[in-house]
Amino acid sequence: MAVELAEPVLDLAIVFIIIGGFLLVANRFSIPAVPVYILAGILSGFFIQDESIFELARWGMVFLVFAFGVSVNFKEIKAVLWESEYTISFQILVIGSLSVLIAFLMGFDLVNSIIFTTAVILSSTIVGFKLKAVKVGPG
Repeated sequence: MAVELAEPVLDLAIVFIIIGGFLLVANRFSIPAVPVYILAGILSGFFIQDESIFELARWGMVFLVFAFGVSVNFKEIKAVLWESEYTISFQILVIGSLSVLIAFLMGFDLVNSIIFTTAVILSSTIVGFKLKAVKVGPG
């Protein structure tokens, strides 16, 4: 039992140490956190086994969707819903098509390609909302 638990804890420790170091540097130079998370995730992939990466990715998506759901302001969404339908449609077509292509190039079958594409579309939407919330420029 201890061996089964030790590997995920070690993997998370590796990810948190890398992210922590990157965030310290990003904070010092006023760099947004989202690109730092992406770079830290890429770097972490070199130190973690493939099976663990997929498990961490599943849990990461769950936490990302949860964090987004907690911060949703339904009045704000209702106000911009009709204005954003073209952007959402374009995103689904472009990002979705590219994701399916990448999934097939990575050797995924149809079902896993659809799951991968859905995760990419949802996560890019969530990241977009988070980036929109970051205040840019003075004022």
